[in-house]
Amino acid sequence: MLRKLSKVYTYEGKEYLELNLDLEDMTTEQYEQAEREFKALNPAFNGALESETGFIKLVLTKAGKLPHGFFDKLPAYEFVKLKYAVQTFLLTGSADLLTSLEPHV
Repeated sequence: MLRKLSKVYTYEGKEYLELNLDLEDMTTEQYEQAEREFKALNPAFNGALESETGFIKLVLTKAGKLPHGFFDKLPAYEFVKLKYAVQTFLLTGSADLLTSLEPHV
């Protein structure tokens, strides 16, 4: 998923105008790693991971092969667009999977 930013974002001296977020090729192992990291940082959390900004940042970091902290200074409006894109991708995939597991009559 190639996402174009509204304006140049500079992180650690490097400029970014687009981000290649390879969600399609993200493995279950990478997803679980993001989940473990999020739960280690938030041990009392007991909700839907896909709705949490911190978890989405970890998923984006792994999908984009970006350093930790990359999204911390990204303008909020840019991050929210990315967050909703990731949530839609993850939850639509989940919904499609559930539908495909229904018995055919």
